[in-house]
Amino acid sequence: NANVIAGTSLSEGFPTIFVEGIIFGKPFITTEVGGAYELSNDGKCGLVAKDINDYTNKLTDLIQDEVLYKKMSKECIKYVKKYSPENQIKEVEALINKILSKYK
Repeated sequence: NANVIAGTSLSEGFPTIFVEGIIFGKPFITTEVGGAYELSNDGKCGLVAKDINDYTNKLTDLIQDEVLYKKMSKECIKYVKKYSPENQIKEVEALINKILSKYK
């Protein structure tokens, strides 16, 4: 039922909560934790804040700017396909093949 996923961790491994949110077209805002920049898709799916003032400004923009929100929501739905099980398997297979090709 959320409109925005808000992350405030000081440290995080890979924040799967953001992947879960973007599956449903919910943009996120977060602090600079592991994986945040990659998942943000250059600010198209999520916003990464450098400090508390940046965080509150970006959160306010995301909540109040309907055009920005809708644009990010649509981009989330497209971008999350990158993280589908099929695509993840392809990436792992490609990495394994790349490593194995060095030993042939």
